Amino acid sequence: MNDEQTFNSDSFAEEQRDRLPGIVSDIESLLRTVDPIELLSHLTVLYQTHAIDAANDRNEKARWQAKIEWLAWLTKCRRGMTASRFWEARRSRPS
Repeated sequence: MNDEQTFNSDSFAEEQRDRLPGIVSDIESLLRTVDPIELLSHLTVLYQTHAIDAANDRNEKARWQAKIEWLAWLTKCRRGMTASRFWEARRSRPS
């Protein structure tokens, strides 16, 4: 493998981390356009239930549950802190 094809995981992780504030801001702006309780209810019904004759994919349900819980947390905390303030506070914490 030559140098051009070498994957730098640290660089990739840093790029993705730098994208997070923008992604969270986009999600927050969408949350402001809907009733958050209704949104969370719909997501739960859609992704935490299955048809009687369908297989229950527990791993997929667990992944969606984590996403829904994160969204619930974001919905609750966004009233007191914007995404940019959250990321600034997080970056200023000692590692």
